[in-house]
Amino acid sequence: MAIKVFIDTNIYEGANFSFYNKQFSKLKELTEEESVELLYNEIVYQEIYQHIVRKFNKSCFRIQ
Repeated sequence: MAIKVFIDTNIYEGANFSFYNKQFSKLKELTEEESVELLYNEIVYQEIYQHIVRKFNKSCFRIQ
């Protein structure tokens, strides 16, 4: 039976949206092993997407 895990937007933001860091890599491994079931909802998905777009736009404008 898998452990159900919900990660709020602030955790992703705290990791600077680095989805390939040690912790997220381990989480991916555990989900692939089906030891963990990652839960999310549309609100968190949209928040993460908006934060990434905002950071991208800020970095683009700094370069110019």
